[in-house]
Amino acid sequence: MTSDTKKFKNEIDWEAKARQNPLYAIMSDAVFVGNSADRIEREDLVLFFEKGKKLWNLHLQPIFGQLDPKQQISVLEWGCGMGRLLAQPARQGAMCFGVDISETQLTLLKEYFFAPQHLHTSLVNNHTKIDVADSSIDFVYSFAVLQHIKNTPDFFFVLSEMARVLKDNGTLKIQLRFPNQYGSKFKNSGHCAINFEESSLLFYWKNIFGFFPLPVVRHIRHTHWGGAGCYVSLRATTKYLESKGLNIVSVNFETQAQQLVWITAVK
Repeated sequence: MTSDTKKFKNEIDWEAKARQNPLYAIMSDAVFVGNSADRIEREDLVLFFEKGKKLWNLHLQPIFGQLDPKQQISVLEWGCGMGRLLAQPARQGAMCFGVDISETQLTLLKEYFFAPQHLHTSLVNNHTKIDVADSSIDFVYSFAVLQHIKNTPDFFFVLSEMARVLKDNGTLKIQLRFPNQYGSKFKNSGHCAINFEESSLLFYWKNIFGFFPLPVVRHIRHTHWGGAGCYVSLRATTKYLESKGLNIVSVNFETQAQQLVWITAVK
């Protein structure tokens, strides 16, 4: 990895990433390396949205497909970028709300979005309310975004905003990234932050014979980028959502290592 690539991955903020290379900022596929905000190859753009469609169909379409089709469905994506996922519900007639921290990404979203009449955008700074009314959204989701939030107050602010805009009986589905902590109380003890830099040391408790906790130190190498995010346990996350009036429907781990987690909740 070159020093320029390291800087792009771990040092500059999301707006700077978007200005340099908006596709590569969102998807770390080598095929996108040659692009910039003012020069996006058409074939790369097609590939970008095609991959977004696959992610949508795998993780989010099963919920969207269950929403009431008798009225126009409203969908909000937190961390929408250029809309690789958000384009999918728009193609099915939904009113789409895209929230992002990068003004450049939102500008490009509006430029490339095929149905601008179905699009509303809101720039967020993790401190002030987004420009979306209370209890107005049927489906709120976020993919590969929340793990990049820098501090705990901002993390909980984002969750509170998601809960605020969600309709009664609306559905929330968010992906987070951390070790499995949804087990016994000993699994929470001694955890240090994994901040998704290139490598870190993880200190945790391993249960022996089901009850005896043994301290273990493990070296973890990370490939995810975006700078260090804050550390919030899965248990704390679900408890906070419940305090905002959401009922946890499911907690599903994507990988055997149980680091990628999807939380689904209904208000």
